[in-house]
Amino acid sequence: MTLAIAAAVVVAMVALLWPGGRLPSYVDAITVVNPHQWDAEADVTGAGRDGWFGIGSVERTDSHTFEQVIDQGEQWVFRFTYGGVDGGELVVPRTELEASDWKVTIPEQFAERMRVAGVGPSE
Repeated sequence: MTLAIAAAVVVAMVALLWPGGRLPSYVDAITVVNPHQWDAEADVTGAGRDGWFGIGSVERTDSHTFEQVIDQGEQWVFRFTYGGVDGGELVVPRTELEASDWKVTIPEQFAERMRVAGVGPSE
């Protein structure tokens, strides 16, 4: 079986198994800004909270742009963690993401949770 045929079979199977029989849509890029002293892992889900998608890591006092993120629809729910500590969630309407040019900033709640948990800043 050639590589092209194998790829077509995989795409067809995913389309059949994906809810609604459609492949997911994507946003080109989303930038996560981390103004805090801790690295952060970012996950996202939609309003139905039917599964979290790991976006990736953002180093302390830095930002990172993630490309081809699965579109979560009209409401995006971001979850942030560091070292296994829950840093809280941030709910952002799609209209707000579009207005901010697909940029989201990790809220102060994240830093507060790290301090309360006694987690020292990332090095």
